[in-house]
Amino acid sequence: MITKKVNRFAMVCAAIVVASVLFLGLFVQTSAPAHASALTTNLSIPTIAVDDQNWNAKKFFNSGDEARFVVYVHNSSNFPDYVSIKAKVINGNGVTLLNSNPWNVTLSGNATSGFAWIMTIPSTAPTGIYYYTASASDSLGTVTGFAVFQVSNVKSAHAIAWANSKIGSSSWNGWCEVFIENAWGTQYRYATAQAAFNALHTSTNWSPDIGALVWFAPNAGNGYAGHVGIYIGSGQFISATYRGVQINSLATWSATVAPYEGWGDAPVSWPGR
Repeated sequence: MITKKVNRFAMVCAAIVVASVLFLGLFVQTSAPAHASALTTNLSIPTIAVDDQNWNAKKFFNSGDEARFVVYVHNSSNFPDYVSIKAKVINGNGVTLLNSNPWNVTLSGNATSGFAWIMTIPSTAPTGIYYYTASASDSLGTVTGFAVFQVSNVKSAHAIAWANSKIGSSSWNGWCEVFIENAWGTQYRYATAQAAFNALHTSTNWSPDIGALVWFAPNAGNGYAGHVGIYIGSGQFISATYRGVQINSLATWSATVAPYEGWGDAPVSWPGR
């Protein structure tokens, strides 16, 4: 692990220490506020940020991207505090991708310092939800926090990029299944979106993987063929509608156009772009 110092807030007289960790199996959801717990120490973790290599907040990452996780630790006492900080990355299935050694540092009184882990996202990382957890301990107790992010694969990223490049096009009006298959570099797999749903869906929850196929129920509005799109995160999906290729909200489409049915990842046999 390589460490270096960076400044995150000009208003705070604290050094931000950056740790660089390169490992062979990850893929990165969001620079979310940390959820913290601890009541016996003057320490707190007000937030954990997820950034790209330029320190800009980023929600989703592709293979080869650099992800930076910054843990902000606040010392509310008037005196310096000797602190041990640890970080860990696990996915929803309990697979551990990072389990760092402790950082032992001295925090200034009435100050906030940021501590960052830099990771290169490899192509072998499983897709799905991940949790970046961190803890800061002193002689009085421990405070913990976490941020949630999501990982997708290269094929998904390419499918989303291709679909996004077709926004506004009317070439697939009424042919949502054809559009989705084209985005994944294939064709003639299923006659309708509902046929694809019957064969491919794996979940009915509202938390699809990035790049997953998302389906909506057959009704008169879609010729009783169903509707399908590609999930792009933040509750949104891209699909070919009767008004061209659009980005829409899962919740809004489900409430006003056709009920949401569920989702599933594209088959690994689909070649991608």
